[in-house]
Amino acid sequence: MSLFVNSHIPQSGCFWKAAKRPAHGVRNNRSPMQAPARARSIGSGAPHDFAPVGRNNNPMRFFWGYEAIVKLVCLISLIFGLNAFCALSHEACTTLLREAERCFDDGNEAAAVSHERAVENWRKAVARYERVIKEGEVVNGALFYNLGNAYFRLGDMGNAIANYRRAQRLIPRDANVQKNLAYARRNCQDNIQEPESRKVLKTLFFWHYDFPLVLRELLFVITLCGACLLGIIRLKVKRNWLTACIVALFLLAVFIAASILTTELGERRTTYGVIVATEVEGRKGNSESYDKSFQAPLHAGTEFRLLESRGNWVEIQLADNQTCWLPTEAVVLIQ
Repeated sequence: MSLFVNSHIPQSGCFWKAAKRPAHGVRNNRSPMQAPARARSIGSGAPHDFAPVGRNNNPMRFFWGYEAIVKLVCLISLIFGLNAFCALSHEACTTLLREAERCFDDGNEAAAVSHERAVENWRKAVARYERVIKEGEVVNGALFYNLGNAYFRLGDMGNAIANYRRAQRLIPRDANVQKNLAYARRNCQDNIQEPESRKVLKTLFFWHYDFPLVLRELLFVITLCGACLLGIIRLKVKRNWLTACIVALFLLAVFIAASILTTELGERRTTYGVIVATEVEGRKGNSESYDKSFQAPLHAGTEFRLLESRGNWVEIQLADNQTCWLPTEAVVLIQ
């Protein structure tokens, strides 16, 4: 009996069927990769060819899968590498910030001699600040404040107010930000007054509208801790005035918590913006073909609340609750 060595070892779970063995001297046109395994026949010493059914036993399949994984890893590495390459380094951002500050100071010094030269330096400062924000991906309250000052020097009240408000979100207790923002608002051409009902609410709940969020959070912690401390004392000292103080502090903490929650939800759900175009007409729809919403156009620095965005147009609500549609290139959203 002759022994034949199998070129492929059958795996469990495979189904095999017999195939006719080619005659002696007849060339098999199948490639070596497709050649069936040879096995001993049961009951006779004649060898037979067998071909697997329903399974690809190509040994290169593993290498093809490995190559695909390597290509995917290389592609991901290339994408992240390009992103890191495009972003400015820390040294480049520092250099640009120093150049921007120097250009801003040079513009202030040149303002008394040549207005054109001063404007040129302020524009250079703006370009460098903007590059640090966009390419360096830097989010900093002082940076937005300096950019707002540069825009204010150029007379661009829209971008100045937008950047002052961005700085206000990051450094709400900064007195210079508050003063410059109020001064820029007074220099705007449009003077849109709030409804009387809102003014009354701001007067009654002044602590909600005037106190920054950080201060209200601190007051909440203080009042809540004070109520807990008095509650512990009340367990040993039975006094009615202690009970009244505990209730008063607890209610105050609840009101402050409601104020904080209202502000947090309002900032997440509401998007504000500023008109940056020198002059723009408000429309009753998202097209130039619609009628004008107001007799007079709106000007740079006018603040609004975003209602809807549709294509290249946005629907806004002004401080007096009037609404209109404006093109997106005329506004800047504060996000």
